[in-house]
Amino acid sequence: MPGNDSLSASSFRPRDELQVADADLTLVALSPLAVFDEEAPDPWFNVTIRQQSSSGFDVWVAPLGYSILGCLERYQFCASGFCSQPSALYQLRASSTYGLDSITAGQKAVADLVWKSLWAAQLPYGLLFMGNEILVANEQVMGTGYLRSSKIPSNQWTIEAWNLANISLAFLQRRPGDYASPAAVLRGDPSHIMQPETAAARALCQQIKIRTTRYTSFRVLDMALLAAAAALMTTLNGILPYFFSKVASSHGRGKQEAAEWDEYNIFHLIRSACEARGIGPWDRREKTVPTMRERDRKFSLHTGGCGVTAEAGPGY
Repeated sequence: MPGNDSLSASSFRPRDELQVADADLTLVALSPLAVFDEEAPDPWFNVTIRQQSSSGFDVWVAPLGYSILGCLERYQFCASGFCSQPSALYQLRASSTYGLDSITAGQKAVADLVWKSLWAAQLPYGLLFMGNEILVANEQVMGTGYLRSSKIPSNQWTIEAWNLANISLAFLQRRPGDYASPAAVLRGDPSHIMQPETAAARALCQQIKIRTTRYTSFRVLDMALLAAAAALMTTLNGILPYFFSKVASSHGRGKQEAAEWDEYNIFHLIRSACEARGIGPWDRREKTVPTMRERDRKFSLHTGGCGVTAEAGPGY
């Protein structure tokens, strides 16, 4: 029931005690049809009547009739540090500035879009589209014809109220994206698309950004800094070992350790095994990869009992 004088949203008028001048009132009627395993003295579900099932087990049901949950929706716009008075949705649009003293053309374009999004996110539309499936308590229900539910908490009505609010927020979150990029079903029939009427509204279409897995947003400056840091670390990785080895050599340090490191390299171990069997001579003993002085020479290396044969190609 809208908090204004028009009948555009609902022709139903509640009694005076339920009418709220500055809010939209929605009355949600609930009549639980399931039987429950345990009592649930929730104010809305009101599962408080104990019965015995046909199988002889105790079950709990709600009284006949309806329990009513009343929801009030108020809206408020803020811009440049000023906020309008909380009011009903249509009351908010009674002023061209949405209850604010003054707003820029860009702010008005955003306010127009948000108002239309709020209109689509009203609770009655969520109830209309989803019906009984809007209830969180359905997750506890088993069966199709004979509905049986496990225990629900005594504050189930607050869980449902939070869920109703979150569903409205989900509708609200989606609408700006549909405004900037209408769904394919709408693009197929442009007559259903309301084109922006002002330059600010048209510019707003290009300013809306939506998080998506299809695209990644990044700053070129950050990428350039990251690439420069990677290049610097790669350069230092190549220069620093050479620099410190030269410094150590100039002070007569590290030669013995370097020789031991080279001597226990796998290639030098192979060279030592070959020299023990008279295979040689070898050049570049102090380098990482030793080579034979006589190139293109082939030889066999037999280790007792293993029968391993190795042939040296060019350079060995």
